[in-house]
Amino acid sequence: MKVYVDVLLAENLIINYFLLLLTMQILKLKLNYKKIFFAASIGGIYTLSMIIPILKPLTFLPIKLTVAFIIIVIAVEKQTIITYFKIWGVFMMTSIFFSGVCLTISLYENNFNVAQSFVLKKLSLKYIILFAILLYIILLRIITFIKDKLVINKLIYDVEVVNKGKTIKFRAFLDTGNELVEPVTLLPVIILEENYFDEILPNKDVYYINYSTVSGWEGRLKGFKPDKLFLISGEKTIEKEAIICSCGEKLSKDREYEALLSRGII
Repeated sequence: MKVYVDVLLAENLIINYFLLLLTMQILKLKLNYKKIFFAASIGGIYTLSMIIPILKPLTFLPIKLTVAFIIIVIAVEKQTIITYFKIWGVFMMTSIFFSGVCLTISLYENNFNVAQSFVLKKLSLKYIILFAILLYIILLRIITFIKDKLVINKLIYDVEVVNKGKTIKFRAFLDTGNELVEPVTLLPVIILEENYFDEILPNKDVYYINYSTVSGWEGRLKGFKPDKLFLISGEKTIEKEAIICSCGEKLSKDREYEALLSRGII
């Protein structure tokens, strides 16, 4: 029987990717598509142990279970060791169930005699199964993307700032985890990209705000309090008070917004 290595690797990559996605959806875990793809690739490469004689020892059951556990550790965001084992258990059960489905289909397409060894000669539905898996993966990615966009759009506000006779408009994302406030006035802080900030920055009345992040970064922000600030959501406009601080980085890769709002401004 001829075995095409590239086809074998591709098929197993798709199946491993599907099983990892399914496992993580069952457990409602956060999906990291890059990690899942990398883990699925390792699983696909491991399949070579089935056809390369020198790698035959790697097909022993304890090693198979160990490789499956390593794949889970790679695919899932950092968890406790107990949680890893729980995910691994669900992954194994999902794999066994999927294997059972494939075996059941193969029994209908191949002659089977209990007195003889079972030989798999054809599986015409294999490509239908692979197509269904690919369709599932693609649709899941599209649906997840659309859901993320809808959530983000609900948290994006149009902001109009008036200061010293100058007016600028920009879009701001409500960062619900951001509780940064100016320590003296206790006003919420808006982080604005530098190019917008420089357009209306006054020469005096500047605030300097110390900050720290959960990752350990610390720094100092330069900001000011504008004369007027309006939050616009749909047809609703609300006047607010806040400190606007400068940020030298691009806040959105897709240019969906140019500023971050503190939770306290809502």
